[in-house]
This record gives sequence, C-alpha cells and structure tokens, in this order.
Amino acid sequence: MENYLRSFAHPILSQQYFVSFYNLLRYRPCAPMMTEESVGDLFEHPHGGNEGREGAENNDDAAAAASAAAALLLSSSITKSPYMSFAPRLQPWVVDQFPAIAHVDGTARPQTVERRRNPWLYDLLLRVGAAIGAPLLINTSFNGRGEPIINTARRALELLDSSPDLAFVVIEDWLFRKKTV
Repeated sequence: MENYLRSFAHPILSQQYFVSFYNLLRYRPCAPMMTEESVGDLFEHPHGGNEGREGAENNDDAAAAASAAAALLLSSSITKSPYMSFAPRLQPWVVDQFPAIAHVDGTARPQTVERRRNPWLYDLLLRVGAAIGAPLLINTSFNGRGEPIINTARRALELLDSSPDLAFVVIEDWLFRKKTV
C-alpha cells in the first residue's frame, strides 16, 4: 500500500505509446494530468445532473460511495489534486475519448497542475487541449518495463535510444529526439 504523496509529473503524449511501452492491461489505467480549471469539465458532478452511480450493485456500493464522495469534494470546494489523492467519476465522453485514463468503474485519479507552480507544463497542457479537446496528458513514473524509476538525464536518454516505442524525451527546456540511422 502506498503511504506517500504522489506527483510523478512525467507526462506522456501518446496513449498508444503508453499502452505499448508499459504493456498495460485494461484494468491498469494511467493517471491523467490536467489543468486544475478543467476538473469541472472532465469529471461528473453530484450536483447538476450527473449523479454518478445511483443504483449500484450491492457489492459495488462502497466503491460507488467513495467515488461519489471524491467527486463531491472535487466539484465543490476542492479543485486541486496535485498528489492524485482522489478518484472521481469521469464524464462519459472522456472515458470514450481517452480510455487509457479510466479505471474499469469510470473513475480516474487526476493530478492537477497550477499555472503558478509549473507554468511550462500548464501551457503545454493548454496546447495539447487545443489539439485533442481536453487539456490532459498521461502521467506516470518514467522507467522501462521491470526497471527502477529513472532519476538521471543520462538514463532517460539511454532509454530513449533503446526503446523502439519512445520517440522524444523532454528534460527541463530541452527536447531530445531518437537518433535516426
């Protein structure tokens, strides 16, 4: 069980890459990274017509209640989730358009990004949003399958060179492309 605050901040631009690179199964979604202002557009609200999972099966009531509670928190007073602390229910269109971020019950564990804390990433999210319809990226740890999390620029570039599914790596303000032969 995890007992620390999470904030990976390693966005991945391609859902196809993510699923291929990490060899993910449907029940292992990734976390969406998004602007904090977009939370209200991407998640259901208990107030205002999206009541969530009323009438859930008995064995699913606890999960439905937890999801509804998290959605209530996010949609009312808490719009920030920089450490992926909540898992509210996504809007149906988001699940359809971005299935890699959705848990099997339609929830997701977002990491919100504030402009004042990370202006570069925030602006990237806005540009991605203009291109794909929602200001979000896939958020994950950065490591190769079965390897420890990368913690040096050298190791990141080694993974770029060795992975057939990885095309770019951004380190600070530098964009690195895979070498072409």
